[in-house]
This record gives sequence, structure tokens and C-alpha cells, in this order.
Amino acid sequence: MTDDALNSLRLELFGPNVPVSRAYIDALLQLTESASARVGVTKTATDRVAYWLDGSVLGELSCTGASDEDAEIKGRLTRLAELPSIKVDIAVEYDNFTRVSRIGRVLTLELSEDRQVVLDGTPRSAPTERLEATDKFIGAVLAAYSKA
Repeated sequence: MTDDALNSLRLELFGPNVPVSRAYIDALLQLTESASARVGVTKTATDRVAYWLDGSVLGELSCTGASDEDAEIKGRLTRLAELPSIKVDIAVEYDNFTRVSRIGRVLTLELSEDRQVVLDGTPRSAPTERLEATDKFIGAVLAAYSKA
């Protein structure tokens, strides 16, 4: 893969100034090639996860470690049709100064009794550009789930 393609994907999923293993981004580029939507979530300074949607299949690839030397990469695929239900919460944030309300969605996918995916698109949960990407991805998952 070209450095430009890898850097472009890293910026799209995690934004600038986020250290990410090259092997992880290379794997993501290959796995998400046919994806209709994708989003990245930075959990800690060295822990991140990317999700993608390919038809009615949700992909997930996580990486702990910021370099190839310490990277631990794991993934899974889940058919949306196998999920009995998904939970959508709406958070409202009202600004008393501007008198404007902002809403955000939180999508929770119950993959098993002890495993869930939570995508948080609520105000202040991430920088604005990451919120837009998360909200767009939540919309894509909801649309795909309704067709599954």
C-alpha cells in the first residue's frame, strides 16, 4: 500500500496526531476496501478500534499499541441480521448562553451477553469532525439494520 493511502485512511479514521501502528492501518485498508461506511474510535493513547459496514456485515478491528513492535490487533465480523435488537439513545445538550439545543445519538449493539459495541455521537464526546463521522456511521448502521 502507498504511504499516501495509509496516511489518508489514518486521518479519516483517527484524525491528526494520533499514533497508529502501520500494520494496523495496512490491515484496515485491505479489510475496508469495499466498505460503504467506516469510523475510528480512539479509546486511549494506545488503544483504538475501527468499525466498518459492508452490506449487512459490521466489521471491527482493534489495536492496542502505537507501533508495530507492540501492536496487538484483533477483529471480528458480525451479521446485523443476527442481532435481536439495537439500542439508540438520544442525548440533548442545551446551551443556556446561546439557547440552542444539540443532540447526539448513542448506538449500542449487543453482540453477546458480555460483549457490546457502543458508538457515542453525543456533543462533547469527541472533537466536532469526529462526531460528524460517528453520527454518519450510526446512520449507516441503522439503515443497514432496518434492511437486514
